[in-house]
Amino acid sequence: MRKYSTVIKKYPNQSFDRIVGPPPDGSGGWKFDVLENDGICAVGEPIDPGQVYINKQTPANTNNTLQDVAAVAEVGYKAAPMVYRAPGVGYADKVPGGGTFLRMRVFSTVLTDE
Repeated sequence: MRKYSTVIKKYPNQSFDRIVGPPPDGSGGWKFDVLENDGICAVGEPIDPGQVYINKQTPANTNNTLQDVAAVAEVGYKAAPMVYRAPGVGYADKVPGGGTFLRMRVFSTVLTDE
């Protein structure tokens, strides 16, 4: 049993990491099959090596100050998914919502290897 964590950060320019659902058009293929609509894998779901269990995105620009708070929605994002890399099939045992630490939100996932 292993615990994997990812941090959802908020940056000084008011941009932030986000978790998004799987591609709506199915363009991601089997890699995104274990994700629910919220972008996090379902409890009890078998996860094959190479599959995404948290679909995280980070802002492309975290340094420049945004002129308008409404511009946060227009920030470009790049993919930073959490991919299962163990040699065998794993299962999602716990997928809690996480807690907050300062300005960051932590998502922990407990996966069990076969």
